[in-house]
Amino acid sequence: MPSASSLNTAGNREYLTNTISRLSPQMAPLTSLCRTKTATGHTPTWQTDALKAPKTTGRHEGQDAKTFENKAKNRTTLQNYIQIYGETYGVTDVQEAIQTAGVPSELARSKATAMLDLKLSMEASFGSANDRQLEGGEDEWRTRGILRWLGSDGTSTGQHPTDVPSRFRCQHAFTTSTLTEATLSTGMQAIFNKTGTLANYVMIGGTGVKDKVINFTRAEGATTAKTYQVSEGASTRKMTYDVTIYDSAFGKIAIMDPSVYINRTDESETVATDSGLLLNPEQIACHYLVREKDYQLDDEGGGPRGLCKLMAAFECTTPHAHGYFQ
Repeated sequence: MPSASSLNTAGNREYLTNTISRLSPQMAPLTSLCRTKTATGHTPTWQTDALKAPKTTGRHEGQDAKTFENKAKNRTTLQNYIQIYGETYGVTDVQEAIQTAGVPSELARSKATAMLDLKLSMEASFGSANDRQLEGGEDEWRTRGILRWLGSDGTSTGQHPTDVPSRFRCQHAFTTSTLTEATLSTGMQAIFNKTGTLANYVMIGGTGVKDKVINFTRAEGATTAKTYQVSEGASTRKMTYDVTIYDSAFGKIAIMDPSVYINRTDESETVATDSGLLLNPEQIACHYLVREKDYQLDDEGGGPRGLCKLMAAFECTTPHAHGYFQ
């Protein structure tokens, strides 16, 4: 005989969970590492200097000083332009009034999402090969990304900006596909020979870069045996597959989680897995002209809307203190 079932009865409420999943990458390691400075104009400028090559000869006894050196001759100024980052959002009056599962306020969620998109856009531009661009006509303000400072146009090496003197240019570009422990050491040696500093570096890279480096500490045997080499006491440290500190003769490298925002192109979903950075955190900075700010725009009857903005420029204090992977 006929009976009511869930498929033939009107008025049944559907079940919708209050959880909304978001799997998009949200880490911004490059901007998190940057020292924070306050800009007072659209062209932040900083100075860098270098000592001259040392002498190995001396002076004569009783020799008078007849010539004098300009000890400021190696000093130079570097500069970058700001970039204006903006994300709009809007919600119709109907949608804001509707009860949505997991969203107490569609407007508040839209604003929070716009702020996050704003920060990730800054992360991508700072980690890009974009060159700086002056505002004018169809061109907007654009800040020079770290890869361009180091001499990469995104695909080719040796593309150094002409405003960076040769003595301050990046000393080494690593080829990820052929990266070995020996070539990494050679690159770090080149940086050390220029700076004379055993720095604590940070490596930010795509999955391909990190995969190369973490496998430096594993040795393949004749069959399937693997040896995990560590320089710490086994009684105090747990052995794990993931290496977070790489200790070399020319400095230590803290290996951060893989980043998907290095060498990204504008609004592209493609991730440059073999691109990465070897950074001295003391030699990078972010100049904020305007910090993150939310502008509530006039509701003209269709619903609330707004604009999130920030204005900032990237500083690569001394390009020869860093290296990059490509």
